[in-house]
Amino acid sequence: MKLPSRTSLSFLALLLPLATSLPTTTSSATALGSPTNFYIVSCTDGPDDTDTDTDTFDAIAYYPRGTPNPPDASQSPSAYVEINRPSGPIEGELHAAEFAGDKWFNVRIDAGAGLLKPGEIAGSGDFEGEPFVCFKKSGVVWGEGKVRCEARYWCPSIQV
Repeated sequence: MKLPSRTSLSFLALLLPLATSLPTTTSSATALGSPTNFYIVSCTDGPDDTDTDTDTFDAIAYYPRGTPNPPDASQSPSAYVEINRPSGPIEGELHAAEFAGDKWFNVRIDAGAGLLKPGEIAGSGDFEGEPFVCFKKSGVVWGEGKVRCEARYWCPSIQV
């Protein structure tokens, strides 16, 4: 019987800590990332029984614990902050919104991003140092009462 050489044993001893430190499933790697998502949305507000006007506005919607992509219309954000009333262009400008007690989300959607196809990279954001990338998006994000909002851009965290 041939015994392993001292060099082979030393090499194996070095590999063991490396092998045991690697993630074994994709779920453990996913768990390291942030679940936070933001949506840039365009909304209609009204009409209702007492108000016959329909207003429009743009907002940044905050989902701190994640959301399915795409979210269903029943999943309201934890908060949203209006950035335009009435709705208007948001591309090519920096927008900032305060969430979760003095924490700021800053987002810049690239000029011309409105012409992109859904899923294409449209800009970037930052939430207290956590980086986000924004994609062109479409479809209903949520509705509550007389307010209905459609996604324009989806910004998931890219922090791992």
